[in-house]
Amino acid sequence: MGKYELEVATIPPDRPRSIPNTKAAILKELKAQQRRNVRLALPPILVVCEATGGYERMLLELAHELGLEAHRAEGRRVRLFALLTGQRAKTDPLDAAVIASFAQKSDYLIRYVPPSPVEKKLVALIARREELLKMKLAEQSREEHMSDPLIVKSLRTVITMLKKQLKLLETKIASLIRSDAELVRKNNLLQSVIGVGPITAQTLLAKMPELGTLPKGQAAALIGLAPFNRDSGQTNRPRHICAGRFEVRRCLFMAATVAIAKNPVLKRKFQNLRERGKPYKVALIAIMRKMIVILNAILKSDQPWKGAKIA
Repeated sequence: MGKYELEVATIPPDRPRSIPNTKAAILKELKAQQRRNVRLALPPILVVCEATGGYERMLLELAHELGLEAHRAEGRRVRLFALLTGQRAKTDPLDAAVIASFAQKSDYLIRYVPPSPVEKKLVALIARREELLKMKLAEQSREEHMSDPLIVKSLRTVITMLKKQLKLLETKIASLIRSDAELVRKNNLLQSVIGVGPITAQTLLAKMPELGTLPKGQAAALIGLAPFNRDSGQTNRPRHICAGRFEVRRCLFMAATVAIAKNPVLKRKFQNLRERGKPYKVALIAIMRKMIVILNAILKSDQPWKGAKIA
């Protein structure tokens, strides 16, 4: 999938082909596949595409308009599946065939739900805040190593401007959330957990809209907090987390750091893990995993967290 063309592969296999990444071409292809499935008495279509920085959005939205189920696959998962099946070569047609096979053999694929206009705006504002924050941190890092007065002055001017822009964005994000009853509800529920502040809640609302609808273990896996074992024979290696949504994981790291100091339940769990000999980082990741499970549960139950055991 790219900016100008989409590679098409189906199960059962049909002739491989590419189509323009335009509304007319995508609608024509989806309707043709619907007719094909009816003619061959096949199950309803599931449209699966790889996340490609936004070029996949039109396909997902048009599939939803036609009443088709769709899934946006993470590139890393698809690539690992390709390696698992012995597919090492990489071309656009081969990638499309791998995605089709991946969709057929995967047990659980989260269905795409298009964001509301307010959610789209929230995602854009959060993304812009992250960009400005990276620029501010980069300029501050440069200032630390710069002695030339003229350059230091320039850096400080830019840093001041970026701080003002970040403050403005924070105001707009808070205002946008207050304007939508559903976002207000979710935001209040998320922040009912001690350790989850406005930034973490906003990031979860923008970057993890599925939260509250996921099976118990899926929430942790989605952001890369599910530990995977790598045992072989008599060798038992430490488990490791991998992949997932880095921005969410980063915010949750900060939330967990606060939680182990101020949240009585999570603080006690952290201390128990440390007393059992778990390294600090391993114990902290366990708290992050516990938090995302709790947050998924409270959104699902529509009840604020009161410190009871939820997972």
